Amino acid sequence: MTQKRIEIIANPNSGSINIGKLEKACEHINRFVPAKIVFTKTFEHAIEVSKEVSLKPDVIPVVCGGDGTIFTYINNASLDKFFAIVPGGTANVVAKELGIPFNTLMACKTILTAAVKDIDVGVCNKKKFLFVAGVGFDAEVAANVSKSIKAKIGQYAYHLSSLKTLLTYSPPKLEVFVDDILKPYIGEYAIISNMRRYGGDLFFAPKARYDDGLLDVLLLKSFTVKSLIKLLKYAKGIGAFPSEYAYEFKCSRLNIIADSAVPFQLDGEVFDPQNLFEFAILSEKAKIITP
Repeated sequence: MTQKRIEIIANPNSGSINIGKLEKACEHINRFVPAKIVFTKTFEHAIEVSKEVSLKPDVIPVVCGGDGTIFTYINNASLDKFFAIVPGGTANVVAKELGIPFNTLMACKTILTAAVKDIDVGVCNKKKFLFVAGVGFDAEVAANVSKSIKAKIGQYAYHLSSLKTLLTYSPPKLEVFVDDILKPYIGEYAIISNMRRYGGDLFFAPKARYDDGLLDVLLLKSFTVKSLIKLLKYAKGIGAFPSEYAYEFKCSRLNIIADSAVPFQLDGEVFDPQNLFEFAILSEKAKIITP
């Protein structure tokens, strides 16, 4: 039987990665299993490394970085084998949801001792995501975030961008078709969740489960400051679900048609405006090492 070894794919530009601590953690792993760190140099290099490492039969891939690094991995690697995560980003939503330690050494020890869980993988317009997608406002917000400000104040850069975007934002009209139901829901902002957490301490889908084969959809009927405040109170756990302003439901697939081209985000990564969005849960799972 071939000896297993570990290759840690690390994004040195992720928000909170500590290269010194990672190297010490790698030394610890080497006491039990051969391990090395592969630092990605560019986005293109990260794609290349993700593909290459995931296809090596004797390697356990480990993704070190934030949610963007994980997003790059799942969209370019083979999901036929399991992989591990060492948190090193700004928000680390996936790691929080799966209970992966934020301490670098503890996260690496988890690789050696923990079990593998099957995690649902969402897909939108042929791109995969693990925790959340947004059509409309939050994609505009993410697109407007300054990288330099994000580097200085972390997730609070999104709060600042939200306020700036609100000043000039004009919401689209969305028709949302769910499963086999012919009559659409009508709204102006959609959040599609595979996990409970949205980012930070916000839970727009507190009933979402990453292993139930379903997507949790929240559709804001009308995008106004009042409806947004009500929605944020709900997401922070200090208010009831605002049923007068929003719909919430579970489904296995949905299509969204926008009356104008709208940007969308998947796990915080922003994509060019589209008019049609096709969502589903893939039959294949992401196999992730978790505590």
